[in-house]
Amino acid sequence: MPGPGQDGRRGRRVPADSGPRPGRRPHPVPPGRRPRRPRGERRGRGVLHPGPGPHPGPRRRPRRARGSTRPDRAGRPGRPPLPPGPHPPPDLVKAHHNLGVALAEQGHHDQARVSFEHAVRLQPAYADAHFNLANTLAHLGNKAEAAVHYRKTLEIRPDHPDALNNLGLTLTELGRAGEAVVLLRQATRLRPTLVEAWNNLGLALADLGRFEDAKEYFEQALKLRPSFPDAHTNLASANKEQGRYEEALAGYQTSLWLKPDNPTAHWNRSLAWLQAGDYEKGWPEYEWRWRRKRAKPRAFAAPRWAGEPVDGKTVLLYAEQGSGTSSSSSGTRLGSKPAGPPGCWSRCRASWPGCWPPARGSTRSSPRASRSRGSISSARS
Repeated sequence: MPGPGQDGRRGRRVPADSGPRPGRRPHPVPPGRRPRRPRGERRGRGVLHPGPGPHPGPRRRPRRARGSTRPDRAGRPGRPPLPPGPHPPPDLVKAHHNLGVALAEQGHHDQARVSFEHAVRLQPAYADAHFNLANTLAHLGNKAEAAVHYRKTLEIRPDHPDALNNLGLTLTELGRAGEAVVLLRQATRLRPTLVEAWNNLGLALADLGRFEDAKEYFEQALKLRPSFPDAHTNLASANKEQGRYEEALAGYQTSLWLKPDNPTAHWNRSLAWLQAGDYEKGWPEYEWRWRRKRAKPRAFAAPRWAGEPVDGKTVLLYAEQGSGTSSSSSGTRLGSKPAGPPGCWSRCRASWPGCWPPARGSTRSSPRASRSRGSISSARS
């Protein structure tokens, strides 16, 4: 049992009152200074304050805005004002850029474009915003405007290998493969491990008809990344253009092992089978052409002919590909049968109306402007 005057914890004595201990005098308060607060009211101690209501917390001095010249309490001068002119907060510019990145990753490229345009408008020297805006424009199909922003990125950062690579790919897609070769060689010099640049360099050379040189760079890309399906597809396409169908088919098969749902590899393999004369494998595989990007089948009011008997009906043949593909498939139309249906309405290019032997009942032709060749897949960094 604690004795009188003890609180039970280690026998500590409790003073009779809560005032100052006897024998101690309070410190005198110098003139001009506030008296010292009691223990229970000191700031920052986390104890209850006397009086009703919640603890108001420590008072903090409000921060002055940048550009204020008013001195603080210690007599120190304020920050110097900003020079005249528009000066958006850096956090706002980055917020627009980061929002664009998030929208692009979610597939909302139209909205991402708006955010990137806000960022480059607020800060024209923002290289990353120009680069991502160019990537978004290229994804939306606006190649010419994408090339403009890739060039602006390179004006700010001339040693940007990704911008060199993507600009080279864009110029190749715009039909300017000669300029693309120079930029892509520079990208491989700046970053020799950039697999996409080696692949796209081979793509530009293949577009110029230099298939042997292109194959060398496709093989270099595969040395750096053996599991790169685009490089396997492009190497196979170069072999196909040289008439090496067995090597091409083996390359397409490797690419499809790595990426089974690659429509470009399926379509190019169908072209290799058709050019080699294997129509039984080539025509079913040829249907993969509609799964490529921006490849939409033309809509007709009449149902599509699937090879069933068409006695008493008329079949419309139209050229959906270029003249080379249409002329090479002219001998296999209508299921490779020598006799066509009673009525056959042919729609082909006006520049080569006599390229096909006339089918029975074929009396008219109309132009269809289109061109296509075996596409080579590309990689954008």
